[in-house]
Amino acid sequence: MYPAGIHLGISNAVQLLYMLGLAVIFGDRAFYDGSLLSGFTVEITGIAGLLAAAACSFLYRNDCRNREYGRLIPSPPGVRISASSGIFLLMIGASLSLYGNVIINFISGFFRIGMDFYTEQMDQVSSGKSLLFLIFFLGIAAPVAEETVFRWLVYLRLRDAFGIWPSVLLSSAFFGIYHGNLVQALYAGLLGAVFAFSLEMTGNLWSPVLLHVGANVFSLMLDEYGEAAASSWAGGMIYMGMFGILFIVLAAGIVWLARRGFSRGYRAV
Repeated sequence: MYPAGIHLGISNAVQLLYMLGLAVIFGDRAFYDGSLLSGFTVEITGIAGLLAAAACSFLYRNDCRNREYGRLIPSPPGVRISASSGIFLLMIGASLSLYGNVIINFISGFFRIGMDFYTEQMDQVSSGKSLLFLIFFLGIAAPVAEETVFRWLVYLRLRDAFGIWPSVLLSSAFFGIYHGNLVQALYAGLLGAVFAFSLEMTGNLWSPVLLHVGANVFSLMLDEYGEAAASSWAGGMIYMGMFGILFIVLAAGIVWLARRGFSRGYRAV
């Protein structure tokens, strides 16, 4: 589990450097005005994620050499995915985001788990940032980092010891807990299980990354345009149609992933 500590340590180091920079610019205000630091949360998340992904990729290469040496995987490892499969994975990720949020909203309403704090926190973090800016840092950089840590390293190391399904459950639970609040823990844990499943079924390291990118980018775009689109009759019809299309994508995607894994019949990563 220690790769998550690497990610956390790098995040704290980047945050500390930002704090020192803010202290130089704003003086003592940097330490008691929380809005200064929260205004840079997106940048801190993205930069720390890219640095953590670079560091953990070296650990993965070492793991991969050990697996080849121990004959856990063939040499060279991995299975390629086509461009069309990559686009399909992005769409599956979007459907996971949509229906994952539906499930979490239902659970939070049923058990009266407050989402107000989480919503306010996200609004504060993204306030004043352009959509393209958010997509790069939160939609691409953060998923690459998290998948490198939690699927390439944590899940596959658990897989070496415990097999597929216990490792899917353990890694997704740890992924959820790592997010630090109950709402995100439920959402991230649910999606993390599908990300680990996709890695196993496709035999390709980039499949969970594409799912995660698709989920995050779709969520950001929905936050940006969803309310405005649903406010008109035509937009509302398109919005409802999107629910139907992404439900079909989600169902077809799960079947497609399962068939790829079970038809291959050997471990590729």
